[in-house]
Amino acid sequence: MAWNGWFEYDGNEVINVTRTETYAKNAGAGWFRPAFENDALPYMLGDGLRYASALIDEAPWVDDNRPESIDFWGVYPLEITGLEDSTRGSTVVESLIDGGTPGRIRHATKTIVFNCVLIGANEAAVSYGVTWLRQALLGGACGTPVYAACNGADLCFLSSSPDMELPTDADAYRPGFDPEECLLQYQRQFRKVIFNTGPTVTSKRETNDGGAVWTVTFSCVAGNPFEIGAEVPIIKGFLDPEVVIPWANGVEPDGGMIDLNGNIFEETDCATATYQPIYDPLYPAMVPPPEPPSVPLGNYSPPLNWQRRQFTIPKQFVPGWGEVVPKIDVHAIEDDARTLRLRFYADPFDVGDISDDPCAYCGDIVISYVPVDHTLTLDGSDQTVYITAPGGQRQRADSLVFKTNGTPFEWPALSCGFGYIVTVDLPQTQIPPVIDLSLFPRTV
Repeated sequence: MAWNGWFEYDGNEVINVTRTETYAKNAGAGWFRPAFENDALPYMLGDGLRYASALIDEAPWVDDNRPESIDFWGVYPLEITGLEDSTRGSTVVESLIDGGTPGRIRHATKTIVFNCVLIGANEAAVSYGVTWLRQALLGGACGTPVYAACNGADLCFLSSSPDMELPTDADAYRPGFDPEECLLQYQRQFRKVIFNTGPTVTSKRETNDGGAVWTVTFSCVAGNPFEIGAEVPIIKGFLDPEVVIPWANGVEPDGGMIDLNGNIFEETDCATATYQPIYDPLYPAMVPPPEPPSVPLGNYSPPLNWQRRQFTIPKQFVPGWGEVVPKIDVHAIEDDARTLRLRFYADPFDVGDISDDPCAYCGDIVISYVPVDHTLTLDGSDQTVYITAPGGQRQRADSLVFKTNGTPFEWPALSCGFGYIVTVDLPQTQIPPVIDLSLFPRTV
């Protein structure tokens, strides 16, 4: 269940009900009736204990060259639909006789529709607000990287009404306390979002004291339909010789196990699924169709022997219902990284050992090449693969990642509330890169 009181698009705050309610109240707009009344939001956003006015708070829409902007009080939601809706579907092929064959479940794009009001002290202020909203829904065009502008941007919101015990004025800014950390448990986002409709003004009203109320509607499409939670760092600096404890917070969690030395092992021949039926070779019922083409991805030759190291993802980081997806950073620090393989194994009994069934992996990812001084990122939350250069330039790197058999890899999703083992395989002569891993909660 999402909360409609706060939305941010591409880093720009678009809806903040506490801000709007406060500005309307402080301006003496007796006709406005607040519906949310959440006092914790400004403090948890890092905006201070409370709002005062658009001018004092430097509200996102304020423009020093447009005096009417300080009389605009913001966008206030009436109804937002589509946030919680699932987009899963399956194509069904009906048989000539009874029944049929349901196809693979896939999640389509997600459409979210906003019905809101824009309010302000006068018509000029709200007219300016429409102009500002129209520009804000285009995303941060100024300074936005090309890869973000082409693929849409993040739409951030909160899962429920945020709540915390507010401090007094005296200790509101006590050292060592970051109120924004309290907001992480509520933060959710959709990726690859583009506002492709509106804002369209559907009505205009004037109040007795000269205030203006305009209703608007606009909608967006999320290219990635999964609801993503806040990033949870797990591993930081794995295989870095200067990092003694490669856990994100420097403390080994319960159930955490790491093998930095590794061992040499020979590849195990795992069974390969065959999708053609069996025919009597003497009396074939039909001519079987040819096998689908298999095009190897890259110039990849697996080594005869691997050096295997591993670490665990403790079960407290994996939900019983729902799932988490990994984000993996591979830093090639001393030399080019070549032929790195990552495998994910479910560990329901917390044994930390996969030797009994080395073929029971639920994720198989081979990274063929990472240039020295570059970082390759596999972002499961966005299902993107890219390399970041030292200057920050980002390039797509899909062709460098595949399965052991040379076919496209599948993004691992971890669920069921038990731990997982991640193995890191390298050729014996390869200088190890440094690996970081974090998890994103994901709701389907």
